[in-house]
Amino acid sequence: MAKFKASRRGNMTIELGGEERLVRPSFSAMLEFEETSGYGAYEALRGLQGSKINAKMIVSAIWAGIRGAHPSKEDTCPSWREVGEMCFEKGMAACIGDALKFLTLGLAGATAAEEVINEQGKPLSVSPKEED
Repeated sequence: MAKFKASRRGNMTIELGGEERLVRPSFSAMLEFEETSGYGAYEALRGLQGSKINAKMIVSAIWAGIRGAHPSKEDTCPSWREVGEMCFEKGMAACIGDALKFLTLGLAGATAAEEVINEQGKPLSVSPKEED
């Protein structure tokens, strides 16, 4: 299982490509995910929790989170394809949890990040509030 640590800001570290990488599910990172994957964040979260999983969704979540941690330093951020290759090397199935955590923390927002993670470090299901 992937190593997971979260901070108050919702940052987390994942192991990918033989090193620990900082992942930040910021607003910009969430938009980047949606643009790159072609999925809305809630739709993707439900897909990753169910059976509608694909490599583009997984890689886009992890890549967007890494970019979120390095918003002004593109040279320190691997490309989408490089992240894809690292995920392939690690095993796409092993990366699903990291993608779920990114989306869960991003949808919860930084102030709620600690409440979203239970004592085992696993993301809880997040669904949009229904309006009356």
